[in-house]
Amino acid sequence: MNKKMTREDIRRFYTQASIWWGDDPQESGTHMKRVELLHRLCGRGPWKILELGCASGHSAAAMADYGHDVTGVEFNPVDYKSATKLLNQTRKGKLTFIHEDFYKVNFLERFDIILCWQVFGLEDDDQQRLLLHAWIRNG
Repeated sequence: MNKKMTREDIRRFYTQASIWWGDDPQESGTHMKRVELLHRLCGRGPWKILELGCASGHSAAAMADYGHDVTGVEFNPVDYKSATKLLNQTRKGKLTFIHEDFYKVNFLERFDIILCWQVFGLEDDDQQRLLLHAWIRNG
């Protein structure tokens, strides 16, 4: 039996995984490598960035440290709570976290760059195009 995971299955998985893995399970240097990749591919900006499935927010915070305005969306309550602790530090750019499913959140604003590092949920090209079309700035 090959059952497709529901949004609720995914939320439960990531919530439990966050409890197991702790506040920041990424390998040392991961967040800085993501900032370097962003700068190599897109230039130094500053950029207005949307990060889908931002987990505990450490990559978003690293980008804000470099002067980018970053909005992270996370629907796992454990990670979201961890991410909000990062809001207490002074950064060169603006850092915002939203506790919501990125399929349900609605933005009036547009972003220069949309990032999604490691998530379940962007299952096909049509879903990716829908999200990108809705939130990416046009030229």
